[in-house]
Amino acid sequence: MWGPCAHDPTRWGPPLPACCRQAMVELGRLWADWPPRSTSSLSIQSPLTTIREARCLVSQPRLESTPAMAFWEDWGKGDCDCGWKKCLIWTAAIAGVGGLIVLLVFAFALVFPPKATADDAVLLRLALSPGSPPSNSTVSYNATVTLSLRNPNLYRGISYDPVAVAFSFNGTRFDESATVPAFYHRPRKTATFHVTVGGAGKPVPKLTAAGVAAFRAENATGRFEVEVRLDTVMQYKARKARCPLAVICPLQLQLVDPDVAATAFQRTKCTFVTATPTVVTVKAPTYVIIGGGGMCYESECCGGRGSYRNRRFALGFWFGLAILAAIAIIVVLAVGYGRVSSLRVAVDDASLTRFAVTATSVAYNLTVALVVRNPNWAMGVTYRSLEASYLFHGKRFDGAAAVVSSGYEQAARKTEVFRLSSGSDAAPAALGSGGEREYRKESDNGGVFDVEVDLSGEVKYALHSAWCRVEARCPLKLQLAAAGSVAFQETTCDMLRSNLPFYKRDQSGRTVTLYTENPGV
Repeated sequence: MWGPCAHDPTRWGPPLPACCRQAMVELGRLWADWPPRSTSSLSIQSPLTTIREARCLVSQPRLESTPAMAFWEDWGKGDCDCGWKKCLIWTAAIAGVGGLIVLLVFAFALVFPPKATADDAVLLRLALSPGSPPSNSTVSYNATVTLSLRNPNLYRGISYDPVAVAFSFNGTRFDESATVPAFYHRPRKTATFHVTVGGAGKPVPKLTAAGVAAFRAENATGRFEVEVRLDTVMQYKARKARCPLAVICPLQLQLVDPDVAATAFQRTKCTFVTATPTVVTVKAPTYVIIGGGGMCYESECCGGRGSYRNRRFALGFWFGLAILAAIAIIVVLAVGYGRVSSLRVAVDDASLTRFAVTATSVAYNLTVALVVRNPNWAMGVTYRSLEASYLFHGKRFDGAAAVVSSGYEQAARKTEVFRLSSGSDAAPAALGSGGEREYRKESDNGGVFDVEVDLSGEVKYALHSAWCRVEARCPLKLQLAAAGSVAFQETTCDMLRSNLPFYKRDQSGRTVTLYTENPGV
């Protein structure tokens, strides 16, 4: 502020001039009604319209922020009217941040092995010349295979050393000459390469008699079961470990005549297989035998019984699940405690047994049953004060009646009924001649009087530190019941929009109290 209107002389300095206090009230009203409904509402009929009084504001020391800045300076303290729009914006922001964290967990913490497939294969020739013993046999062949490696990781690329490609028949290798050069595999990408091998009269020293018999049986059908094996060492991006990789692709190949149209090939998934340390040599490795899943370096690579990969995946999965649960809890708390729904007030019953009006006083007996509902499903309400005032012809008569005591608490989603009984033989009121005329008019009109019950007070919602101003207006039409009972129709009260609250600090200088009008010096 340019100087608080409700000040402590020992804390804030000398009292403010009257022009400053009036200007503060006017600024508060302008802020509460912004934006104006029309350009005519922009005119300010107050002492602020003169240069002298505007200079009065500027001359005050800047001890605090302006009322508008103070009203918005703290999310949890000064905002008593948090609407759905703001609540949803914060919820969406929290959910977005949480989703980003989950995505980062999957992108950086979890490491997935590559996937391999055989997309196409052609076998043009496979002829065996049996020898005696079978280890003296020779083979002639021509084959072409198209292989694909897919990197499923979101962030981590994979660097491959040269890939050794071997062809086997019945567990016996007959070609190990093919090699794929080293390459870098980008994340979420698929690398495809073609391998062509061929030879004539190549010896097969490890062929057994069972292998010769299997070749003769498959040669009779023209379909051969051939295995293609890939052996290499890979390294994930931003990882120090170098992981041995072995993949086998079991193929069923139809022998193709070059002069005849090629036969169809069914795409085949390749599998990671077990291996011994002699397959690929790395420095000081500790290999793990994997039951049909793959082979990897225990400490950083993928795979293995109770392996690092499984533990890391489980850790990432539960961590991501915990984040999602935390997001859900935050969203629930944001919806339950972030948005403040104002109280709902109604008059369930009312009776007027005496009502006589003069220009300066009112004699009456009035009983009112107030129904106050807390619509917030998570937040309870603590009352600092709640008072009821009675008005006739727009003028207040008699003093304010306390509805609840200070410190009264109302639970979430609960409805409370407060019964007020008030009366006086001559309650002071400044009704004037206009009030008397209105009284006579309504008396002649069947004795139905327009009496208004106004509520005002301060409440604090759970997990919020600001005391929020509550104002309601209950216009009642009451039939004078001199004898017997009169039917009353339940009336819903109008919750009023308070002006911009003024801020006043208590003796400790910490608690903030909201005012809807200038409390004075």
